[in-house]
Amino acid sequence: MSRVARLVDERIIREITPIYDTRALGYSSMLVAAKVEIDAPSVADLARAIDAAEARVRAAVPIARVIYLEPDVYRSDAVMDR
Repeated sequence: MSRVARLVDERIIREITPIYDTRALGYSSMLVAAKVEIDAPSVADLARAIDAAEARVRAAVPIARVIYLEPDVYRSDAVMDR
């Protein structure tokens, strides 16, 4: 837990939310939504980065059917909505 606390303090992890094992609940598919920091100099690079991230999610979690990734730019002055 101290490592997680350090990563939160360093703003590497910006939010932690609960994760449910949908397979244990009997679901056969999963929706994944994330706001992700992506460093992409062009829209084409952004699209490739999102496609690659989606492929990694699907490879790790085969029941992930719908994946929404919202690209974001990290700003040290940003305030998280709670």
